[in-house]
Formats: sequence, C-alpha cells, structure tokens
Amino acid sequence: MKFSRVNVRLALFCLVYFCFSSAIVYCQPQSQTLKLKGRVDELAMFASMAGMKLSSSQFEPGKTKVEAVRNGSSAYYCGIQSGDLLSNIQASEDFLKIEFKRAGKTYSSMVPIKLSVYRRKLKEGISDPQPGPVNKSIKSGLNFNDTMLKALAAKLSHYRIVFLIDRSDSMDGGLRYGRSDISRFTYLRQELQDFSGSVLPLLGDKKSVSVITFNEDFEEKEIADSAGLTAIFDGLTPEGATNFSKPFSYVFEKYKSQPLLVILFSDGFANRGESVDQLIARASKEIDLSICIFQIGKDEDGEKIIKRLDSSLESLGAERDVVSVKDFSYLFDHGLKAALYELLRAAN
Repeated sequence: MKFSRVNVRLALFCLVYFCFSSAIVYCQPQSQTLKLKGRVDELAMFASMAGMKLSSSQFEPGKTKVEAVRNGSSAYYCGIQSGDLLSNIQASEDFLKIEFKRAGKTYSSMVPIKLSVYRRKLKEGISDPQPGPVNKSIKSGLNFNDTMLKALAAKLSHYRIVFLIDRSDSMDGGLRYGRSDISRFTYLRQELQDFSGSVLPLLGDKKSVSVITFNEDFEEKEIADSAGLTAIFDGLTPEGATNFSKPFSYVFEKYKSQPLLVILFSDGFANRGESVDQLIARASKEIDLSICIFQIGKDEDGEKIIKRLDSSLESLGAERDVVSVKDFSYLFDHGLKAALYELLRAAN
C-alpha cells in the first residue's frame, strides 16, 4: 500500500496532537483527591526517583513544597516546578500521582517512576542489629570475639573519629558480589548499624562520632549510638554526583588540632572537585592523620581509584603512608569490625 505525502503528514499531525492532548489532560486543574498510601518514609525515596527535592521527608498536605526539580527528570517533563505546594500524593503502579497548587490553582500530574523497584528496596530486610560481637573469621584465622572487640575500641579511643559516607546516586547500584545483590547504600547501612551498636558503647567519653554524608555537597551530624545512625539513614536517599574534596577539606580544617581517624565509605566514583590525592598529601604534613577507606560494591573502576589513593601519596610528598584500604570482597566476607581491626593493627 502506498501513502501520499499528505496522508503521511496527516498521520504525523494526529500522532502529535494525541500526545499533546494527553499531556494537557494530566496538567489541567483536577478536583480528584489523591492520598498518600503506604509508608510515609517512602516519600523522600519516590521524590528523588522522580527528580524532585522536597522541603520535608514527612508529607504534610499544604505545607510540603518542591524545592528543586532536576533537569531532564520525570518531574521536569511532567511540568512540576520549584515552589509548587503539594496537596496530595499517591504512589500507584509505576506512577507518582501528585496534586499540587501553583498561583492559586490546583493541578494534578502523573509522574512515572520505577515504583516496583523502589518498593523492593524498602523490603530488603534492614533491621537494627543487637549489640554484641559477630563471629566472623579474619585473615589471621581467629574469630572476632569480645577480646578483639575491646581491642578495637581501645585503638579507636585515641582518635577523633569521622565517618565519610558517600550518598551519591551511584551508591544506589547493586553490590555485584555475594548471593543477595542489595543496594550499596543498604549494605553500608547494615554494617554501620552493627558497628555503632556494638563498638560505640565501648568508647566511653569518646563515643561520639562525626558522620558526614556527601554527594556534591555534605552535611555533618554527631551520633553516639545506633539510633542516631538510623535517624541519619532514614532521612537519606542516594542522589547526585560525588565530590570527595569538599568533605575532606572541611574535616582537615576542623579537626586539625587532634589525632584524626577518617573512615571513608564509597564505591569510588568521584566526578566533582579537586584531586583528593593532593589534599591528603598536604594534610599528612600538618595533622596526626590516619585514613581508612572501604570500597562499597564490587567494581573494578572504583577499586582502581581507591587503590590509587593508597599508593600515590608518597610520590606527591606525603609525610608518611596515612591511607589504608580494604577492598569490598574482604569487607563483605569478614564484616566492618574485623576489617577495621585489621587495618588499624597493620597501621600500628
């Protein structure tokens, strides 16, 4: 069958008109009431997936605002704008149904998200571990017992401890290792909850730890137990690019007057900021500094970047070898407490 140019143009016009009309339907003012269903703490995760940053992780009708919309995201193409005031939200199938107010008018939009994937991640079995040692063998052939737990706490008590936690979007990727391929961020949460529940209570007066979460920017909070760590992770969703230099620069300046232990958790992909190699090399001449780096997730490219930090500093003029690294396979097989114990023991 042959088609004339007129017929082809007519068909294209009808297709464009249909798509445009469908988009208009979603963006016209609606009277339908939408309700947020399921767990309220899903909101931050779903909003991030849609490309929105909200004023609060807890939904309050008529109060929660859209603070920013990522260019090219689902929310961006569905017409959501910074400043929109959310009235109701409902997660349904693979859409986030949003009712919002703008300039005195109420609108409704259906923003596509991978809802089934994110609901699965919420059911990955995150739980608060009970304090106590975990029997995991380490390279020395010993079990990580109470004696070694106390020895680890004794070593840590000499330092000001800072956790640097990568919360960029790549941390939402899978581990690529082991039987259960949960997200890197979920795995790190489990390990740190176990660590904070069993190690921090043994630190005595120095049990307070600085936790700095970072992507393109960073935020610092103090914790003294696993509840504090849980509160931090409950309010986070992996998103954005990675900038190592900002948090490192901040930490080196703030804590330069005391023995400092920085423990970095990252998949290794830095794509913003100046070279961290130079920062660490300079800091090693001015600070009583030790840095332990744990790769989260099995990825060859990320592993190369992290190992470079362990091997290149002396050539850059570092005072001494201040960086120790454990790859992810070791961390996964033996656990954070045993891995950190080994790093600190080898450093001394």
